[in-house]
Amino acid sequence: MISFKIIFLIAYSIFLVGSYFLFLMLARRLHSQNLEKLTPSSQGILEENFKRMVHYIRISLFALFISSVLFLFLIL
Repeated sequence: MISFKIIFLIAYSIFLVGSYFLFLMLARRLHSQNLEKLTPSSQGILEENFKRMVHYIRISLFALFISSVLFLFLIL
């Protein structure tokens, strides 16, 4: 039972980190495409929104990891 929990934690951590970097790669590509289309005055707003979005996703994935780990250890 303990080995399952450890394997789950390692695999789930790798999955979440991989998902985060995949999202970040795709978001940066879309962000750079949007920057090319915008005027210089609106680029600052887009940069700020992009940073907020990345921060929000980081917090969401961390919360998902914590809740999943708590669920795993409380249920199993």
